[in-house]
Amino acid sequence: KLLGAHNKSNIAAALLAMRALGLHIVLEHIYGLSPLSHRLEQVASDMPVYWINDSKATNIEATEAALHALMEHSLKNLWVILGGAGKTGAQYQVLTKVLLSLKAKTICFGDSRLEISDALNSPHVAENLVDVFEILQLELCPYDTVLFSPACASFDQYRNFEERGQHFKHLVSTHPFTFFPEST
Repeated sequence: KLLGAHNKSNIAAALLAMRALGLHIVLEHIYGLSPLSHRLEQVASDMPVYWINDSKATNIEATEAALHALMEHSLKNLWVILGGAGKTGAQYQVLTKVLLSLKAKTICFGDSRLEISDALNSPHVAENLVDVFEILQLELCPYDTVLFSPACASFDQYRNFEERGQHFKHLVSTHPFTFFPEST
């Protein structure tokens, strides 16, 4: 259930420590591990869309790690939502290579939306998450993957990354998506 090599490395380190301490390891517990909220968290939905909440990704490096985690999976169509209150001089273009290798489409929102859009040559720009979901309403197809991994702090529109992630999950569960026959 945990995405990414970094999570697998953390589990391996914990298992080695447990073994070194002579503790009993129950494999069912390991396979039952789930991500913490807002950290590559799979969001349940009635829609045929794979939603991932990574609101904790408040810097470019964290978003890059999330994108690399998705490289392990064969994805039909990936949307990446980026934005918020970016750091001065942030180098968003370092995400270009992994975004291209995943054939990802990006939507940039928040105070840093224009800076990120320019750096990544992204045509999709929104002021806030509600507007992001309006873009997705027009563009999303069944079996697409949507990764919410902002690469920015949340302080432009939210108190913290938790509030931002909760808003994302709320929109996933309440936005009325309609898929048309030609989008399947």
